Amino acid sequence: MNNVNLIGNLTSAPTERAAGVVSMRVACNERWTSNGTKHERAHFFDVVAFGRQGAACLEHLSKGSQVGVFGSLSQNRWEDKESGEPRSRVEIKATSVDFLGGRRANTPAPAADEAPADADATAEEPAESAPEGEPKF
Repeated sequence: MNNVNLIGNLTSAPTERAAGVVSMRVACNERWTSNGTKHERAHFFDVVAFGRQGAACLEHLSKGSQVGVFGSLSQNRWEDKESGEPRSRVEIKATSVDFLGGRRANTPAPAADEAPADADATAEEPAESAPEGEPKF
């Protein structure tokens, strides 16, 4: 079984490293108490999203965005070109990225004077008059 599930915040905006391949780095905090002392440590994970999922990440996420990531671990191995030393890197191949933190700072909110598309359906109906002292439903 090779499953990863984490919630964290992006350390920078997602970047497209190849057509349909998007990279991002997610920071997750770990908190614990030992002998009455509170501790905290940050962990950083490289995440790769593909295709439409990657495109959505590029469009909707920015530095600091909170995300939920589900995927699997993948280890890439290569030989360093300068030293000839073997190198490796573990990253998370995302099968799902959930956008948890709300609207991006640079995404405009709808104008206050714009009525919703179903404005007639959202209008309140006048309350029926009830005898004095009786609750209105």
